[in-house]
Amino acid sequence: MLSRKMHTAMLMEFGKRPAAGEVAANSSANDRENCCTSRLFVIDRKSGLHFLVDSGADVSIVPASKMKSTLTHNCDSKLYAANNTEIPTYGVRTLSVDLGLRRNFLWPFIVARTNKGILGADFLKKFNLIIDLKQRRLIDGETKLSIK
Repeated sequence: MLSRKMHTAMLMEFGKRPAAGEVAANSSANDRENCCTSRLFVIDRKSGLHFLVDSGADVSIVPASKMKSTLTHNCDSKLYAANNTEIPTYGVRTLSVDLGLRRNFLWPFIVARTNKGILGADFLKKFNLIIDLKQRRLIDGETKLSIK
């Protein structure tokens, strides 16, 4: 009688095993390289603020450390990081952002304890901005201009 069991394959590597620290360092460097090459950052020409362009973020954020003046109103929203920890928020600040696309973008940003700003899906949708990760650029759907 024939058996219909599946057998698993055994893979073996030959040669000298790398030291544990070497594997961790290489893995970390590779992760950092892959991570940073697939993310898109843009700079506000007025303030010099760096923004991560993130269509996976529902809202747009500006770092509290970069805000010196008063907030327009309090923020009741709760923000969470990818690891599910709460990100403290301090209110909302309306900013005019110049990305070099020949128009200014006036938008209410949530002020939060983050290192960098985020241009979220709310901002991208409102201003018809299109992310092109292959060419590493942000395209203005209205003017057809782009920035890298």
